[in-house]
Amino acid sequence: MNASHSSYYILIGSSSEAAEPVAWRVALMTEAEVIAQAEEECRVSGEDLEFFAGFELIGTSKRAGSIGAHALTWSRDWMPGEKFKASLLKLGDEGRAFKAFNAANPVQAQAFLAQAAAVGLEAQARALAAGHATNDRG
Repeated sequence: MNASHSSYYILIGSSSEAAEPVAWRVALMTEAEVIAQAEEECRVSGEDLEFFAGFELIGTSKRAGSIGAHALTWSRDWMPGEKFKASLLKLGDEGRAFKAFNAANPVQAQAFLAQAAAVGLEAQARALAAGHATNDRG
């Protein structure tokens, strides 16, 4: 299976600035959907996902002292799996929690169920996992 189509159980926590309790929810997303969500948030906030992976902008102009926006490029290309990891960092910033568990890995699936139960979402997590297992077989 292509990694971008791999499914992940997601545990998402968010709270307001007023120190209210964290609101938790669960979701099932593909790697591509996680990356797309992070890229959209970056677009809206004016950030670049590359910065979350430690990329640097480098000048490409040969003329001394003339580095405009058109003369900049990223220092390197993405390594396999790196864009997904950077997306998790972006989606977990600003006081949010965004934890991904590989749905195809039984150990990670059990960790997802345990962590969801710890925040009061055991029933929702079990229903999500059961629905995903049914869809994988059919």
